[in-house]
Parts: sequence; C-alpha cells; structure tokens
Amino acid sequence: MEGEDVRQFRRTRQIVIGVIGVLVLLTAAAGTGAVVAVQYAGEATAQASIAVSRLLSAQSRLDLGGAPDRALLLAAEAESSAPTAEAHGALALAVQRTSGEDHVLRPGGQQFAVAVSPDGATLASGGPEGTVDLTGLATGALARRLPATAGDGLLLDLAFSPDGTRLATVSSRGVRLWNVVTGVPEGEPIPDGGDRLAFDPLTGALVVTGGTGTGARRYDPVRHSALPWPPNPHTAAVKSVAVSSRGVLATGSDDKTIALTGPAGDQRILSGFPHSISSIAFSPDGATLVAASLNEAQIWDVASGQKRGAVTSGKNIVMGVAVSRDGNVLATTGVDRTVMLWNLTSRFPLRTMTGHLNVVYDAAFGADGLLATAGWDGTVRVWNTPDVLPVFGPTTAMAGAAYSPDGARFVTGSVDGKVMIFDTRRRTQVGALVGHTTTVRDVAYSPDGAVIATASGTPGSPGPDNGVRLWDAADGHQRAVLAHPQSVNHVAFSPDGRRLATLGGDGHLRIWDVATGQQGQDLTTPTSSAVQISALAFVDDQHAVAATGFVTEWDLTTGTPTPLGKDGLAGLPSGVTAAAVTRDHATLALGSTDGQIVLWDVQANQARLVPFAGHDQSVNDLAFSPDGKTLASVGIDGNLVFFSAATGALIGAGLPLTSSALTDVAFRPDGGQIVTVGSDGGVRFGPQYLWADDPASRRDRACRVVGRNLTRAEWNQFLAPAPYQRTCTELPDGT
Repeated sequence: MEGEDVRQFRRTRQIVIGVIGVLVLLTAAAGTGAVVAVQYAGEATAQASIAVSRLLSAQSRLDLGGAPDRALLLAAEAESSAPTAEAHGALALAVQRTSGEDHVLRPGGQQFAVAVSPDGATLASGGPEGTVDLTGLATGALARRLPATAGDGLLLDLAFSPDGTRLATVSSRGVRLWNVVTGVPEGEPIPDGGDRLAFDPLTGALVVTGGTGTGARRYDPVRHSALPWPPNPHTAAVKSVAVSSRGVLATGSDDKTIALTGPAGDQRILSGFPHSISSIAFSPDGATLVAASLNEAQIWDVASGQKRGAVTSGKNIVMGVAVSRDGNVLATTGVDRTVMLWNLTSRFPLRTMTGHLNVVYDAAFGADGLLATAGWDGTVRVWNTPDVLPVFGPTTAMAGAAYSPDGARFVTGSVDGKVMIFDTRRRTQVGALVGHTTTVRDVAYSPDGAVIATASGTPGSPGPDNGVRLWDAADGHQRAVLAHPQSVNHVAFSPDGRRLATLGGDGHLRIWDVATGQQGQDLTTPTSSAVQISALAFVDDQHAVAATGFVTEWDLTTGTPTPLGKDGLAGLPSGVTAAAVTRDHATLALGSTDGQIVLWDVQANQARLVPFAGHDQSVNDLAFSPDGKTLASVGIDGNLVFFSAATGALIGAGLPLTSSALTDVAFRPDGGQIVTVGSDGGVRFGPQYLWADDPASRRDRACRVVGRNLTRAEWNQFLAPAPYQRTCTELPDGT
C-alpha cells in the first residue's frame, strides 16, 4: 500500500497496540487482587491480536499483485498473530497464487541469463554486474560465486560446456571461460565481445554472436583460438544463437531470419518472422526449433525447414524460450513479467506463472521439470513445472475422469469417443480403451480396481453407442456392453463393487449386476427440463442419489424415492447439477445451476449449512478429499475451488484454470493429488498444498518459496513496535 492506505494501516495498528498498552498498565495498577482486570486485559490482548491478524491478512491480499513474496510472509505472520479465518484464507490464497514456484534466488542486481548444467543439477545465473552464481537447482544452495572481472563489461549470456566442466560467459568486451570446479578463469579472455553464446555438443566448440562483426564466430574453448566457419548469411547483426544435439547451428538476426548451418557447413534460411529474433531453443532431440520474435514464439521442423505453428501472448513481447528435457513443454518469458508454459506439440497453453516484478529475460530447464527464470527484478526464480497443473495434449473436450483405487492410474473420456489411461506418477499415457464412437460422458473404476465403466452416447439420438461398456482394467478387453435406449450421462459403482448405477438422458436410474452384466431395477427420476446437467452418487450399498434438476435419494432395496429437501432441491434455489459423498457416507455435497453448493446430512436428511456460493455459473462436478475435510468443485466458469467440508469456508480463492468449462474433478485416493478435465481438452494435475488445511505446512511452503524473511524496514512498516523476529526461523534475518 502507499499514501493514505499506508497511513490508515499504521493508524489502525497503533490504536490496537495502544489499547494493549493501556490495558497492561491498568492491570498493573489494580494490584494483585485484580483477577477480573487481568482476565479483561487478556481478552483485550487476544482481540488486539485478532485485529492485527486481520490487518496483515488484508495487506497480504493487496500485495499479491505487486509483491507476492511479501504477501506470503505477511500472511504467515497474520496466522501467527491469531489463526483467524482471514489469515487462514490469505495464506492459502498466497500459496495458491504462487503455485509452481519452488524457491527464489536473490543474487543482487538485474539478472540477464540463466543456464543449467548438462546433468540438470547446477544453475548458473548472472547479470550486468558481472558476478555469476553457481547454485544447486533443486536446493537453491550457493555452491560458488564467480567474481566480476574489471574491464569485462556487462555480462550478457552464459553457457555450460557439453561435459559440464566449463562455464563460458560473454560480455560486451570479451568471452571468459571458467573452471566450474575451482571457480578459476581459464587463461586470458577471448577479446572479441558478443551478445549470446552456445556450445556445440558434438565438437565442444564455442559459438559467439555479436561483438565485432555481425555474424557468428567459433572458438576452440581449450586453446581460445578461432575456428573456421562458413560465410555469414545474414544482412544485419546476429542477436541469438543455439546449437542442437545434432550439431545444427541456428543464428537469429535483426534481418528477421534464422540461418541453420549443419555440421558440414550447409546452410538454410528460415524467414517470415515479424521482427528480429530475440531467443532460440532446440528440442532435446534436435528435431524442433523454437524462436522468439516480437509477441510470438514460432515452432519449426528442422529437417524440412517448415513452420509448424506459433504460440502468441497477446501484446506481450517474448524475451526468452526454453524446451523441457523431455521435449514436451515450451516455456516463454516476457516483458509483461510472466512465464508461460505450452505443450510443444499441440501448442496448447498450459499455465501462466507470475512472481517476477519486472521483465523476465531468460529461461532454462533442468532435471525433473525444474525451470529457472532470470528477471530484471534481481531474482532468479525456480519453478517446479509438474506442480503447476500441467496439461496433457488432447485437443478434444474431456467429459469424465477417475483415479484407480491405488492411485497409480487415471482414466479419461472425451467427446470424440477416446478413453485414455495415464500413469499418474509419470504423467504419461499408458493405454487406451477402443470401441466408443460417440462422446464418453463419464468413467469410473470399481472399488477393487478390476473394472472400468465408461458411459457414452448422443443426447436425444438413438444409436449403438448409447450405453455403458465394462472393461477389464488389467488388459483392457471389453467385458460387457450395457445397452440403453438413450445416452448415459453418469455411472457409479456401489461401495462393495457388486452393482453399477447408470443415469441416462431419459431420466432413468438403472441398477446392474457387475458380474453378470444383467439389469436389475429401472427407476424413473423426477426431471427438470430446464437443467441439462445431471449427477449420480452412491450413499452406501443400498442407497443412491440421482439428480436431474431435482435430487432424490433411492432406497435400492425397496425402490422407494425420497426427495431431498423441499421440492427435491435440497435447500438450493435452483436445479441440482452435481453430487459427491464422503467416504463415511455421512455428508452429501450438492451443486446447482446458479453456482451454489450445499452440504447435506445424510442421516438427518437435512442441510448441515446454509448454501454457499461456489461459482459464478453452474457447478459441473464435486469431489471430497479422501479424509473428508476438503470439498473441491469445478464449473462452467473454468474455476477449481476448494472449501472446508466442516464449515463451507473458502480455502484461498478459486483457481482460474481455463476460459472454458471444467467438467470433472477427482482426488487421488491417497489425497496427494487432484485432477481436473475440461472442455478445452486439458487434463490438469494439482499438488496437495493447493488445498491442504494445515497452516504449518503452508507456512513451510511459503518460507521455501520466498527464501527470505521480512526486512527490518518491512517489519517496521507493518508490525512495529513489536520486536523484530524471523517469520521463517531457519532463514537469516531479512536485510
């Protein structure tokens, strides 16, 4: 905050602290018999702590846009002052907004360049001041600092040699080679300065662009001598360079072209860029080239020289590009302070990450999906990209999702009839169930993990794919086809796995014997024609809840229906569209077309809480965490929202994952992960810290991400006259 906001914050805080002081004095003056006064003072002190907690929480929320690091620390201090709902929400929100960020390094001064060693373990970062820090990429621990050398000029780029033993740095006045182990420069610098550099992984040669002349130059990094090179094909200065794993050199120029030079000296020109090329990166296999030019990153096939497409970021200028070591993810950095992740093959946008406070200049991937980015805000941020809700590459809308009981597999259904099985640890597709020809609307694993049920069909249209298929989860063979007269929207296994419930587009709830595939009961549910979304859940082996606008609990022993609440709306003001039940069968969550959610006491057959707002539009799906403490919801608005199942209180804030609808959500059975699917074709995974109802773990995460304590100036601004203390006890005082 600035100006009047800061003054108001200080006035309010001083009033609170003043009240505490007066009460303490009154207590002392009252003498030893003043038990009531002591109690009164204690209560007032507690109330003052609550007030400070709320003030810090409010400041944390304000800081998220411009000072996310401080926002995390203030939220942690708010929860330490008093565990208010506001502090709880502020810390959860700050953790969610910084999701994916692993830790922050503060070398000091603007940061222009980052590079990661070939083994993916060591990060090198540097800026115009000339110093280079070598740190553990995963830990952030400083291993060595390479000092600036007088007369070298501004450091502009750096790169590791193919064997990882040398680090090359380039400045406006020369190129210097360093021994990574000893931190000692090797010989005299190469006198010709430059802008960018790269090593050839096949020959070990060092390639430098810029400086004297407009083209690229090759050097022997041991002898520091120039090597022969074909004539420069560019008509303007060369500003970017990369060498592929196949030894293909790419140089990007102000003439809006890229020259590809093969190991034998053959050259090819790539043209059609909107502006000069600011950054180039190859995929690990050398087959794909990515180049940043103005507000886009173009993707090219190296062998054919054909452009495959481009990713654009609106009006943002793309400064840097990098490709993950598995070749699946493209990272772009920009002037707008963001880091964007894309699926390299489909060009699907995965996630926009914020945290830098100024231009993000460079990026480099390391091992295990860790991504380092260098910013002009003086920080190097390390992101754990598998933790930022990564998206698989399907391009068709996804309608259903389910985990296997052991959490090792995950199955999805899509509108083009595909059923895909993924390994949840590796996040890779490991199988497919082939047979559907229309939209797969829902999927479910049996409780023992032996059977997968898939529901499909086209609403209002007859066809052979209207129904449910049962598959053997081990080998994928089809066990049975359960025919229906119309499409099937939902499937659910009974807790004992013996029965399968199906809810069709005709409003019928049908019960099937899983072992034989034979139909049992056929129950007609009350249906609202105004609600097109339905929901289905087993409460226990003998009771199921079906919602088709109105929600009904069915006794499957007698076939008796019981509407939930007045008019079958369970206390909700509009039609019921989503349902989920806790593992202990005690609580039912129901969502509605207007975005509201209610928690229903199954035994008492009444609402536990007044309905609370979850989304701006219809709720599409709900899921309880395995421990029953957290409720997750997704909706047409594309948000993933977490609530306390005990109070209905929002945990943090809604996470806007996509501009399209999210259709399904599921927790991994061990509670360590969540997944959502949506109509944009995305399959997104999220880590437990997004919703964990544990202030201590969130505080620990905040400290890991920020990597510092409040400075004394920050403390005096927001927490004085309380004596300075470390928010993160394992870290040094803030400076």
